[in-house]
Amino acid sequence: MNYRIGKWYPSKERVRSDFGEYWKGILLKGNRTAIIFNYIGARRVHYGDSFDPTTGTIQYVGEGKTGDQLFNSRNERLSDLKGKGPAVDVFLDCGDIFNPKHLLYAGKWQVDEVDYRSIDDRKVYLFTLSPHSQKVIEFLRFTFFDTEHQQFEKSVSEFARVRAAMYQDFPEVLRVRDNVVGEIGEYFAVKALNNKEANPVIRLSSGLKNIDAVQIKNGRTYAVKTVGKIPQTTSNIWSAKPEEAVDDFVIVLIDHDTLQPTCVMRMSAKKAARHLKKDTYQGSKKLAVTIDFVNEAEMLMGKRPTK
Repeated sequence: MNYRIGKWYPSKERVRSDFGEYWKGILLKGNRTAIIFNYIGARRVHYGDSFDPTTGTIQYVGEGKTGDQLFNSRNERLSDLKGKGPAVDVFLDCGDIFNPKHLLYAGKWQVDEVDYRSIDDRKVYLFTLSPHSQKVIEFLRFTFFDTEHQQFEKSVSEFARVRAAMYQDFPEVLRVRDNVVGEIGEYFAVKALNNKEANPVIRLSSGLKNIDAVQIKNGRTYAVKTVGKIPQTTSNIWSAKPEEAVDDFVIVLIDHDTLQPTCVMRMSAKKAARHLKKDTYQGSKKLAVTIDFVNEAEMLMGKRPTK
């Protein structure tokens, strides 16, 4: 049962199957313990669960949906883990945004406090948990709360200067551009989307084919492609029917020397279908980002290129 922070796992087919638990929010298997924390956009609203990004702690309400909660085996297990280090796997339920349903792994946490208190006219077990590392807090804060990462953007600017100089000075060694531009483009795409959308748009880890970002609550999906000039074709799109695999394409036009976006634009996958080109050699499809594409697209950031 090895999980990676920031990766989505099928709820029933992987997480619940691993624990042999298909209905409970507290999962037990041998000496392993996990909780499913109903997070932003979850279909079932928990009765008091919350995450505080300033302190980096979770408040998790124990088992028992109605009446005063009992000190059953699951509440007892969490209580017994108080002060025993990071022994609880935490999975975030962000709603039915993927089919089949997926849960987002948020690392290992430790139980710091256990209270039995009144909430909404009934007594519940309230568990305070903290993560095993600062990395977990930063992941949650940047994924769900912060629309920009100032230190990252500063580092990108510094890295771009050195990178551009190396490509200029050593063309006989650095014959092919690195693929870091695509990763940086995804960051700026998600930042631009978050400045437009009402619900948080989060970037996804690898493993979800064709989808680079998703909007919490409604599950709208985005494929992000980064180009350095217009006209230019994008990287490969492997889906046989891209217009069905994702809702929107987000195109980032980026300056390859400064690694800064010139503009970020969006087009629905159905509308973008007529701009698809087939790569017969690789058996894939690519978007042709031409002036016609630019003129039809919605600008999320920057000015519309004219040539």
